[in-house]
Amino acid sequence: MAVPPSVWHKIHFGEDDLRNKLKPSPSMGTNVKYLMRFRERFWEEFASSPNLTEDGPVDISWETTEGNPK
Repeated sequence: MAVPPSVWHKIHFGEDDLRNKLKPSPSMGTNVKYLMRFRERFWEEFASSPNLTEDGPVDISWETTEGNPK
């Protein structure tokens, strides 16, 4: 089960040791998901990929329609 740290304070943890390890909860960052649609897979023209992992304002991109026909 995945629970965001922002609601950890609402959960009763029976073990004192675990409760102490989870205080204070980590801060949450701000993320934005931006969905784009392209008419064609233009990156294939230059043997590239839509997948990206980078340190910067845009840090992850990927194609979610890989199994769909062109």
